[in-house]
Amino acid sequence: ELGCELASVGEGDLVVGYALSADAELLARSRGAEVFDAASDEVFLSENAELTSLAALGILLGASVAPSDMRVGIVGLGRIGERLLYKLAFLGARPRVYTTRPELRLGLAEDGIESELCPYSGEVSDLDFLVNTAPARLFDFASIAEGVRVLELASGNNFKSTVALERYPSLPARVYPVSAGRVWAESILRFAMSGGYPTGR
Repeated sequence: ELGCELASVGEGDLVVGYALSADAELLARSRGAEVFDAASDEVFLSENAELTSLAALGILLGASVAPSDMRVGIVGLGRIGERLLYKLAFLGARPRVYTTRPELRLGLAEDGIESELCPYSGEVSDLDFLVNTAPARLFDFASIAEGVRVLELASGNNFKSTVALERYPSLPARVYPVSAGRVWAESILRFAMSGGYPTGR
């Protein structure tokens, strides 16, 4: 199947994707093509995280809870989680972070932000929202109290099947497709213009 998808790829072509498999990349390169994987482009990842955090913030602010009264749990403190955290804190919300990195907890405490070390299996019934930004399961909630909205921004099955989820994969493209597409296109052009790909083609 992979060979069929790349059957027409040849010398001087550019194969673009996100989180391309090692087999796909190897096959494309063996046929003389250049490969650009946006999952390894730090500028794209940063801009995409900013758009995703803004879109998630829009969902949260659409609730009937005022930001100053909002209790939001953020699972994971990577690119998206960190941006969302500080936007919420700026608006006066009371965020709590769930992280696997103990070294982050001291800095969060200095900023007055609660945190829990994962894997976590404690109580979350005091939250209005639980937002997962982590690609892997960092917690093991047996159940989540009714009334806690759970937003899944990452891909994968990170919650037990008993949890009612609001899934938001590829959130930037769902909220502002032009902006998300622009970031994607700019990352490809940046790669091509950097000398990684012959631009005369």
